[in-house]
Amino acid sequence: MKKLIWFVGMLSIVLLAGCSNNNSNSSNDSATKTTKTEEATAYQKLSSNAQKSIKFKVIKGEENSNKNYSLSLKIQNKGNKAVKFDKSKFMLTVDGVKKFSSSADGNVTVKAGNYLTVDDLFENVSAEKLDGVKVQIAYLNKDDVVASPKLETSSDNDTDSNSDDSAATTQDSNSDQNSGQDNSSANAAPDTSNRRIADTNAAADRFRRAHGDWTADDIQATDNGSGYTITVNGESGGTVGYNGDATDQDGNYSSQADEDRINNSGY
Repeated sequence: MKKLIWFVGMLSIVLLAGCSNNNSNSSNDSATKTTKTEEATAYQKLSSNAQKSIKFKVIKGEENSNKNYSLSLKIQNKGNKAVKFDKSKFMLTVDGVKKFSSSADGNVTVKAGNYLTVDDLFENVSAEKLDGVKVQIAYLNKDDVVASPKLETSSDNDTDSNSDDSAATTQDSNSDQNSGQDNSSANAAPDTSNRRIADTNAAADRFRRAHGDWTADDIQATDNGSGYTITVNGESGGTVGYNGDATDQDGNYSSQADEDRINNSGY
């Protein structure tokens, strides 16, 4: 009888130990899966193609009484993996020279298919402090440019002043020269009857359909006399011809005829 009791007791201990190991393994597996889900790739470790799926948009804050303002940065992740940034590693450059360091610190992660805004990334920015022409925002080093915002600089103020002086000195001579000329042709709107893409709004919409899914506000089109120049988030995007053919900055070509053929086929 004692041997039977001893055997049952030992069997119970073995069974309990097995259940404990299974629970421990399950917990470890769950922790491993959670860790994998939360992993994010540093932006600088992405391939060049993967970096193209990360879009940046600069948002200018309101000017204060000293005409200073802050700049925030919207980061949109159109890729298929989470991407992380060190907010302190952003910099603002003018003509390739670093002018502002980031006012923010800490890491931030943008999940795939999502976006977020880093508020007040740069503070106390003003045209007087941007003493140059080309303003850019870079990450880690000044050569890794992520955005080229259109901001007023001190050079713009100088140009405006010089233009006013020039206009004042040449006004009389221009008036005399043009007094006998008919200006109706110069002021006439261009003939767009033979254009498939008649205006800048249509050009922006055509580029969006051909080369991306950016919102309309992120795409700007300018009529250059032979077609439309496209900018995306303030950076060069490509071109759209009057005939509707679209080419992006990487040389990817989309024919208007092909789009018409797809639309007419019902697919």
